[in-house]
Amino acid sequence: MKKVHITFDYELFFGSNPGTVENSIIKPTELLIQLFKKHDSTATFFIDYLMIVKMQNSSEKMKRESERIIEQLCRLVELGHRIELHIHPHWLDAKLVNDKWDFSEMSRYRLHSFTESEIITLFKEGKIFLERIAQRVVNDYTIRCFRAGGWCIQPFSKLKSAFKSTGIVIDSSVSFGAVSNSKNLKFDFTKIPNKELYHFEEDVEIEDVNGDFIEIPISYYNHGFIYRMVNQIDKIFYSSRYSKFGDGSHIGYGADNEPSKKRIFNSEQRMLSIDGIRPSLLLNILKKSKRDRLVIISHPKDITVRSLDTLNQICASKKFELTSL
Repeated sequence: MKKVHITFDYELFFGSNPGTVENSIIKPTELLIQLFKKHDSTATFFIDYLMIVKMQNSSEKMKRESERIIEQLCRLVELGHRIELHIHPHWLDAKLVNDKWDFSEMSRYRLHSFTESEIITLFKEGKIFLERIAQRVVNDYTIRCFRAGGWCIQPFSKLKSAFKSTGIVIDSSVSFGAVSNSKNLKFDFTKIPNKELYHFEEDVEIEDVNGDFIEIPISYYNHGFIYRMVNQIDKIFYSSRYSKFGDGSHIGYGADNEPSKKRIFNSEQRMLSIDGIRPSLLLNILKKSKRDRLVIISHPKDITVRSLDTLNQICASKKFELTSL
């Protein structure tokens, strides 16, 4: 039986409209909780801890919202799910204007915008913050895993001391073949080991069998012409089921200059997700994979009814064991 790790980056949107906590976080996560509970399965939620800290130090309304989030995180832990560390440092520059977050200052989007000492502080603070929440439910709960905001884990050398000082040994930020070179979103995973799991030490791109750290990459698939057409038809017939629960907007990371016709016919490598894909296609990808461990990425804010359809079919299948990292 293949192990499938469903992972969620638990956060608001970062565009001109960040969305509400109710619709972009609480409601979709509650639907996920109910689905996983039905199938006795668990998942991993990477928590954007700076988001919660910022809310706690803002208006009374935001403080109340942060308490709702913390209550939900406790419930996740109580049900056997994992909460792990996720850091989007641009929250440090976010401003609350008329009870709406302003993310116009994004120069510190990447962790690498900070000094090594500052990064260590963020890791330590985030680990302690999330452990205090989880330990309300499980006394000895320990944060052990990390996912970089925007997948910006490179160069790892600047983050290594933070991993060491906090005892975090597992990373799940990379996905073979993925590349981005926009102003804020910078990563290149074309040279990482094409494996379901590997050890590393100095560089996340280089396997080191004696390395102290473990990379569990986000799985990928080749999204070609047939997949595009099948998905497009599915979206036409089930258009209402593709509407996101999240009520915000994504940040623009840079223009795509590739002609639309070329994008339609070319195959591209994509991170494996339950979002925006026909359920039968994802099941087919999972079944055909020769790997015994696969990692799927999603975000509560991006969840749709169709996402839940897909997740329900994966959970119901006898071929997969859904577990947290």
